[in-house]
Amino acid sequence: MNSFRPDRSIDSFYMMLLQVCILTGCFAVVLLHLPDPLHFISDNDWGLQLAAADQILGGEHPFIDFPIYYGPLTPYASALAQLLLQKQPLAELLLVSTGYTLAYFLLFNLFRQISGNLIISLLMLCVSLLLMPRMYKYYILLCPVLVMSGIFWYLKKPRLLQLFAVALTVVLTGLYRQDYGAYAFLTCSFILVLKPLEGCDRLVSIFKFCCAVLLFTLPWLVFLVFHGSFINYLQTSIFQAPRAIMSIALPYSMKGQDLSGIFADFPSVLFLISQSLPTVGLILLLILYRKFDDVRWVRLAALILFAQLCLIQGMHRQDYQHTLQAIPLALVLCCWLISIACKAFLSSSLFSKVTGGLALLIFSGLGIYCIQYNVIESRSYRDSAEIRQLVEDYKIFAQPRQAFVDSVARKNPNTVQIRTLRYIAECTRPGERIAAYVRLTSLYYFADRMFGGGIMSVNPGLLTQQQEREVIAKLRNQEPVLFIDNPLFNYGIGNRGVFGIYSPLLHQFLAENFITVRAWGGRTISVNRRYLATVPQRCLSGDGKKMVTSM
Repeated sequence: MNSFRPDRSIDSFYMMLLQVCILTGCFAVVLLHLPDPLHFISDNDWGLQLAAADQILGGEHPFIDFPIYYGPLTPYASALAQLLLQKQPLAELLLVSTGYTLAYFLLFNLFRQISGNLIISLLMLCVSLLLMPRMYKYYILLCPVLVMSGIFWYLKKPRLLQLFAVALTVVLTGLYRQDYGAYAFLTCSFILVLKPLEGCDRLVSIFKFCCAVLLFTLPWLVFLVFHGSFINYLQTSIFQAPRAIMSIALPYSMKGQDLSGIFADFPSVLFLISQSLPTVGLILLLILYRKFDDVRWVRLAALILFAQLCLIQGMHRQDYQHTLQAIPLALVLCCWLISIACKAFLSSSLFSKVTGGLALLIFSGLGIYCIQYNVIESRSYRDSAEIRQLVEDYKIFAQPRQAFVDSVARKNPNTVQIRTLRYIAECTRPGERIAAYVRLTSLYYFADRMFGGGIMSVNPGLLTQQQEREVIAKLRNQEPVLFIDNPLFNYGIGNRGVFGIYSPLLHQFLAENFITVRAWGGRTISVNRRYLATVPQRCLSGDGKKMVTSM
């Protein structure tokens, strides 16, 4: 019982034309998801990546000079984009747009390979584009589909070249996200047990794969060893970052206590369905095992395993956005299930027709629900999707960083973010450092100021008391001029998410060495006592409303 056979009637020229159209269409849809300038300048998740990139361009490196949750490629890719386009905000948007376009192109080809049907693949691509994760996390979609594409290629031709290609995708994934790299490594090792290299046994195949992974990782490892930070990298990746992530974990908040209440909420439905897909896929694979050839069933086994591992990532912070970033491979699995349902519906068996038809009704209902939630209710980071507004925003993003901030300030002069950036620009000099440790990482990049203390953000569970003392020692040495606090923010986890509770030593040091001079919009701005004599007097009095708009 194979799924639909590939569309061999389609001429190669038209298939190439279709691939070009898919690339172009995906890029166009991705552009519609780009944030407007005000949202971009205020996004502290995106700011974390940009701040780290800026720090790299300033001569400091992740895991050597400061810790970071994600892998090194996340900030280094952004730093390279900033370098190539002279620190224009547009550089980051082009990076993520290219990443997403490539990811959706690969995803479409995975849909086609797993279903063998063009129509189903196109429909699944449309649904996938509606379920796009947050824009800055292009790698959360690109890396899994890149690895899965490599696995499919290897299973088609289990030779050394294909094995090295898969190893490269695993390394790239691990350098973007250590957890996804671990998932990819486990999946590939599992595949090599089932489908070793031609002419090699299982252990030799796994050994060659591990050697290839080590070879591609070696430049980064040598760089770390040269700077004496290899152990620090392992500690941060294996212990520190997971501890910090788990400390802000939240259960999924279901709307309603019964099924009717839950199914009235699309995020809840998506979470439940996506978490169940690997189990459903595994059961179906076991039932239909004998009907698949060796390559196909190993592909499906790899897909089910990798999809399940990726879904773990969305469990620590179970909300709609974290569900979206965990489901790319679950969507490929869904595409396969739809193709099986279609095949069953078209069979001669009455039982197969009924079960297949029922499954198609369920999938169709979910698709309509998805469209209703994401299109009709307009879930977007933009106020307008008009072409004219997109072009106008593009022109704003294409300016140098300072001109970009000025353009946003002219349109939104009284927002909390703009007032804070205005104050930093007026009251600090280029080259001076600031500290904004509580969910305010976007300030570093847009204020063009490096962070002090060897850390850009302090989350619950991130620092031990000894590490707090190390940050304090760096603060004494680097002496940031300002500390911008966000005292009301608690990550939605109550008192244990308050800065003074989870980092008491650091909080006490800042309270003793900085004096608060401003407060607006839930933020406070404090000046380092050592700089009270040199900071302009206008920065120490008044409420900041009279400060000039131009920065």
